[in-house]
Amino acid sequence: MMWHALHAEWLKLWRLRMYRVILVLGIVLSCLWVGFMLYLMERGAPHVQEEVTRQLALPGAYLQGFMLAA
Repeated sequence: MMWHALHAEWLKLWRLRMYRVILVLGIVLSCLWVGFMLYLMERGAPHVQEEVTRQLALPGAYLQGFMLAA
């Protein structure tokens, strides 16, 4: 009986740890992807600039993003 309770508690902690790892990994990968896109845009890759402008919802957000980054 004690073994089942201990095992259940260990599983809860393991799931919480995996949830945190996946969450942090997702945030880090998202930041790396945004940084890579900005790097490519700064280097002047035209297809990346077109893709980013196409994905932005607001027409002025593209220019506003550069104004905020400057």
